Amino acid sequence: MPEAMITDEQVDMVSAKKVAEELKIGKDYALRLIKRRAKSLSLNPHYGKRNTVSLSREDADRLIADFRAVRPFRSDDTKPTRSGCFYIIQLHPGDLPNRLKIGYTNNIDVRLSDHRTSAPTLRLVKCWPCRRNWEDAAKACITRDGCKVVGGEVFDGDVEAFINRAEAFFAIMPRPQQPIT
Repeated sequence: MPEAMITDEQVDMVSAKKVAEELKIGKDYALRLIKRRAKSLSLNPHYGKRNTVSLSREDADRLIADFRAVRPFRSDDTKPTRSGCFYIIQLHPGDLPNRLKIGYTNNIDVRLSDHRTSAPTLRLVKCWPCRRNWEDAAKACITRDGCKVVGGEVFDGDVEAFINRAEAFFAIMPRPQQPIT
């Protein structure tokens, strides 16, 4: 059986698994990241057997640098932060002003950018400093009455009522800037 020829380009390839290890994220998330950012970063992913994906070292470095620029809390020598913000977004303010998306994020700018792919006219209503482990309690408090679940974290409800319930919830919570242990 003849040996397969290995090109110089293949020697310098970085697997999606290796990218995930370098970024300290899951392999599936790394694969989605490569797919989502391939066009904007001019990445040239190589698809191999059994759905393996790899990048040139140059492309991998560009992806890693871009990811770390928008998610600086993921550095090699620090733990990820567990503090961010809780947000309320109007997904379609012109057509459906009471259609609201709520949730937690470490980076509101990245979250808004992600949501703009499906809701380009969205509007950030308000966000509050929040710890990751408060998310479920905040959602339960804010959506306890006067709203209808549309799907997942999307609701139809009175915007002012959502804001008022969120204000009341976060008013009784401690400041999230305190170290989390």
